[in-house]
Amino acid sequence: PTQTTLTPKKAVLISKGSRTLLQELLTTRARNSAYLKEKKNEIVFDFKEIRFSTIFCQFLSSIWLIIYTYKYCEPFRLRKNEFTFSLDIGKLILSYAWAAAMQQAVVCIGRFLVQGMLTTLGTNVVTGYNMGFRIELFIQCISQGVSGAMIVSIAQNLGNKNCDRVRKFFRTAFKFQVILEVVTAVALLTSAPKLVGLFSNNVQVIEAGATYSRTMALIYFFSYMGEIIQGFFRGIGRLRLTMIAS
Repeated sequence: PTQTTLTPKKAVLISKGSRTLLQELLTTRARNSAYLKEKKNEIVFDFKEIRFSTIFCQFLSSIWLIIYTYKYCEPFRLRKNEFTFSLDIGKLILSYAWAAAMQQAVVCIGRFLVQGMLTTLGTNVVTGYNMGFRIELFIQCISQGVSGAMIVSIAQNLGNKNCDRVRKFFRTAFKFQVILEVVTAVALLTSAPKLVGLFSNNVQVIEAGATYSRTMALIYFFSYMGEIIQGFFRGIGRLRLTMIAS
């Protein structure tokens, strides 16, 4: 179907005690008023309009970025004589791109498998897992940011053949990740129910989410170290190795 009708009553049932999900369901029109319609106390999601809105917004964003680049970023301006294609460089970019894409695909497939296994445990467990996973995504953003910064630093210094700075960046990033893991573990072990409670007031959901977060608090060390090691190999151009490791 191209449309799904959702009444406020159905929204409450679908939310399953999740404050955030219920808020998202009932306030989507305010955030996406360009493509949602209100009719007889019902919220109608028109997926055709959603697709058009998404593509249109991306189009406007691309145009704005191109204009901004040509106006303020002179080193990135492309001239007509620069619109050429190098087969060797194209193959190099593709060799990096497919490895990175496969790595992300493997990670996403793993998450789908975990989600599928949890469905047999009941709605509250699945919802609690999702709440804990939201917290995890926020925490991982910091770790991935450190890894991303290290990739750029390593690649630039390797290009300048400055191996001492490469070692320095790696050691600094490693220490930062260890400190981050300690802070994260302490925060989750002591405050997991409160953090999960930000998303839901259902006792069973909070219990499931807190159990997940507290368990993962002891395992994030390996995740953070994995980010650092993969970031190092990405920085030196060994993306296939990071794909195999994932």
